[in-house]
Amino acid sequence: SLENHAKILKKYLKKTDLEYLDGLTEEKVERSIKKLKNGEALLLKNVRSSDEEKRKFYSFEEIKKAKLAKLAKLVDLYINDAPAAWHRDHFSLTKYPLLLPKRSYLGYQFEEELRILEKLLSLLKKGEKVAIVFGGKKWEKLNYIRGILKYRNVRAFIGGIPGISFAYLKKKKIGKKNFELIKKTIEDSKLLYKELKEKITFPSDFKLEDGEEIKIDELGKEESLIMDIGTETFNIYSEKLAEYPIVIFAGPLGAYDKGFRRTVGIIVAILLNGSKVYILGGHSSDILKDTYIEKVLPKVNGIMFTGGGSHLAFLAGEKLPVIETYLSLKR
Repeated sequence: SLENHAKILKKYLKKTDLEYLDGLTEEKVERSIKKLKNGEALLLKNVRSSDEEKRKFYSFEEIKKAKLAKLAKLVDLYINDAPAAWHRDHFSLTKYPLLLPKRSYLGYQFEEELRILEKLLSLLKKGEKVAIVFGGKKWEKLNYIRGILKYRNVRAFIGGIPGISFAYLKKKKIGKKNFELIKKTIEDSKLLYKELKEKITFPSDFKLEDGEEIKIDELGKEESLIMDIGTETFNIYSEKLAEYPIVIFAGPLGAYDKGFRRTVGIIVAILLNGSKVYILGGHSSDILKDTYIEKVLPKVNGIMFTGGGSHLAFLAGEKLPVIETYLSLKR
């Protein structure tokens, strides 16, 4: 729901009387818009709540018949400023621009992040030496990582669930609790390991939930959950990453939400080394919230994006529905 967003917006929009409308029907929205006076604004219910938002449409005629399409006649300008969603083919993202081709635009944040990523993609294609730190809780970004690692001079340093998955492939015995975390990712892990293991640096030790550290060869002797990379891995990663002029962070190496924050230490080490650091959105940027790093990042050669998987998709060369839609518009 966007109702809480409306409450927050009211605190900042001192001179605007903002109303939240919990509905998306054409009649209800049109009636509320017609009542608006100067100095008043209306925030609609999130269109993601509509069953049409993620539906597949097969023709423009079908799009025009959708209930959400009826809202287009009430629109003067459509602006998409959500780069974190440019990889999604949803109605609010790709269909309204088609319905409003001469009144649809990209926002400043969208254009800025796209501009920066285009430069980074150019460097990847040219063979610039780039490291990508890859962790997190899921493997849903596997295809994107595979695509990025196929650039000539890229190397991955892994942790999180990917790191535990590869520990299993190398050691097999990692304990029942840890196996439960990664059992659904084993086949995907095998594929990446087989194709590109020469371009991946793996953890050599881990930190467990009880605070103890354990070498990869000792895994399976106890049932404590893996929570982070160990000290040895931390030192190796920090030293090796210092050799790279460009470092991309795409997911924390440990369970940062439970206080395991070795990733922050690595980010600090890389920034002090003078490397250009790109921190993708989602969990990678969440880990820096409430730290001084977020505030000083722009001053020390660092950039933080709003998007995570969406930006990995761009760097992997995937066609992104929102960008493709705007490129197709006939002005």
